[in-house]
Amino acid sequence: MLDVRRMRVLREVAARGTIAAAAASLDLTPSAVSQHVAALERETGVALVDRGPSSLVLTEAGRALVQHTETVLAQLAEAEAELSAIDALRSGRVRLGSFASATGLAAPALRTFRERYPAVQVTVVEREATHSLAQLRRGELDLALVYSYDYSPLGDVQAIEIRDLMRDPALIALPRAHPLAGHTAVPLRAFADERWITQGPGSFCQRLIEGACGDAGFEPHLEVAGSGDYGVLQTLVAAGMGVAFVPRLARQDQDGVAFASPRDPVGRTIAVACRVGGRRSPAVATMLDLLVESASGGST
Repeated sequence: MLDVRRMRVLREVAARGTIAAAAASLDLTPSAVSQHVAALERETGVALVDRGPSSLVLTEAGRALVQHTETVLAQLAEAEAELSAIDALRSGRVRLGSFASATGLAAPALRTFRERYPAVQVTVVEREATHSLAQLRRGELDLALVYSYDYSPLGDVQAIEIRDLMRDPALIALPRAHPLAGHTAVPLRAFADERWITQGPGSFCQRLIEGACGDAGFEPHLEVAGSGDYGVLQTLVAAGMGVAFVPRLARQDQDGVAFASPRDPVGRTIAVACRVGGRRSPAVATMLDLLVESASGGST
């Protein structure tokens, strides 16, 4: 691979016409300039200059290399300028994965970031937690909002840093006419005879139901809905299919649906995930800080 520093020396020799003049321009000794040119000739395997008694002339190969040098140096200058802009948050990008009910949580951080750094490209894509973690590992996302339900840890987080942001407690969605509608601190055993709507075996939803009800001393009656959409679950509750756990952030005010709060809090932890290792770009680091501040109710 050609040495860019030596290419720069050759360009200066071509511009000045002599080794001595090039040395003075580059603040080098004539001997050092000659050594750089000779080393470049060894790297290329061709003669780059014709040396005369008092001056030198570039060969055809030398002239061709100088032309390429101009292009290389221009691209390097452009790269340096771009990196400087990224470092100063005048450029760059942030790719954020987020699940649907976290939109409200992320909105203040996104708004603040856009107001302060309008030149930075921000992309938000909707992803479930497991998909976001996989994309983080592949370098397809920079940050991801993820969640872990009680009784359902996130699983494999190797090479991933997790920063907890907040707890999102689960409410019990129930038909509006239910006698416990609107009550707080309701013992789960009060719902022992209800049918619990679940997405299905192995889902976060069902593990939460089985774990919480099991701790309360009863085995829940399950009604499989086959949907992880909390809007769908609440519609089924309104239709009288049963009751369901719904995270507070996913709550929707639908006709025929009311909510109760369990005495023993259960729910999920919302966190922001990023890759471990390597230096984060200023844009990514800043967005990470803003998401943490937004979740805590702070601002900068």
